[in-house]
Amino acid sequence: MGDDHRGFDEYFRGDHARLVAFVVKLGHGLQDAEDVAAEAMTQLYVQWDVVRQPQAWVRLVARRLAARRARREVERVVREELAGRAAPVVDQPSVEVENALWLAGVLDALGTREREVLVLTLEGFTTWQIAEHLGIEPATVRSHLRRARQRLKGHPVLAVALPEQGRTDG
Repeated sequence: MGDDHRGFDEYFRGDHARLVAFVVKLGHGLQDAEDVAAEAMTQLYVQWDVVRQPQAWVRLVARRLAARRARREVERVVREELAGRAAPVVDQPSVEVENALWLAGVLDALGTREREVLVLTLEGFTTWQIAEHLGIEPATVRSHLRRARQRLKGHPVLAVALPEQGRTDG
């Protein structure tokens, strides 16, 4: 370790266990506390030359890191709960999902806007609705749709499914 970080090793050896205990006292599990303490000490190491009160600084950083970690865990649990409500877990994806995955691979040949316009058209939106949603003119929607059809014209399955024009009714 260079002279720039003189004293960090001694500080680390003396305070690391106390920092882990601090995070545990905040209500976090031991593994999370160890991870948070390691990250906080890493950040202290980087800032060692400018930090004047390392004990206070590293605890502030550790508290913030622990809070962020706890928020992420709550968000993960909520996402899992919502996913469980959306549909029962099955080993095989539904036919609709399989078709969407196949179509997504085919649509990789399109530009971003062409893809958006075509997908919205296949979902049943009108040219006017797509234009309003994307903030572009209806003529631009038709142009993107025309280019998408041209690029995918040779595809045997899509040739039947692609609309000749977008629906224009409002």
